[in-house]
Amino acid sequence: MQYWYNLPMNDTSPTQPPVPKEKPAIRISLSWRTLALLLLVVIAAMTYFWKPWEQSGTVRTISVQGQATVSAVPDKYQFQPIFSGTDIKAVTAVGNEAVAQLKKLGVKDVDIKTTIFASSDPKPIPLGATSPQIAVSEPNGMPYPIPNDSTYTITATVTDKALAQGVSDYLATTKATGQVTPNAVFTKDTQTKLDLSARSKASDDAKAKATATAKQLDARVGRVVKISDITSPWIYATDSSGGVTMPQSTKSSGGPTIQPGTNDVTYSFTVEFELK
Repeated sequence: MQYWYNLPMNDTSPTQPPVPKEKPAIRISLSWRTLALLLLVVIAAMTYFWKPWEQSGTVRTISVQGQATVSAVPDKYQFQPIFSGTDIKAVTAVGNEAVAQLKKLGVKDVDIKTTIFASSDPKPIPLGATSPQIAVSEPNGMPYPIPNDSTYTITATVTDKALAQGVSDYLATTKATGQVTPNAVFTKDTQTKLDLSARSKASDDAKAKATATAKQLDARVGRVVKISDITSPWIYATDSSGGVTMPQSTKSSGGPTIQPGTNDVTYSFTVEFELK
């Protein structure tokens, strides 16, 4: 008996890659009760953060004025002596000599300004005009320049008190008029620091006033609605020797002792708060 076998022949066709089996999809089954509970949680969270009850109706506000004053010793001294006469050459020579003496005392060139004014026009000028060389005629009160009058004005600024005393002592020995003793003020850096300090204290003052008033109304202070920062800090001297002119009879004894005292910087503005 003969048996025949079908033997496989060499197959030259490319082999097909195996097809990956798909992963079974994950299915989450939620009941309608669970979905309703999740929706309620989301709505509650949105309501808490948005707080729609605070945005409805008219917002209650309160406006208060915050004010504060800070004090400090002035650290800048300004002089403005004036030399005058009928001969402009002589006046100029006296003024130049005064400038040279100020420089010898230690005043820097950049801190000295000079102005020379000469008037020789006897014609009347409009009423209200200002000039250090103006006289008033008796008949009609019309001001007119004094003929042939000349002035030499020096503006000197120092930041050292000892130097300011030396300048004052020297000017007291001259025939200068005007600001021969210093006007005590603040330098720019000191002024900036005092402005910021006064502003900060004024803000605290406004918040304290608003809180006290709100407490009386059984309310609480909320966010800032509006700030009316339209006022500027103002400065006034509480005790200063600036502006004092020595009498002519005592100038030979030197200038007065400089006592700058303290200057106050006051800041004020209005703040509007929301009431809760």
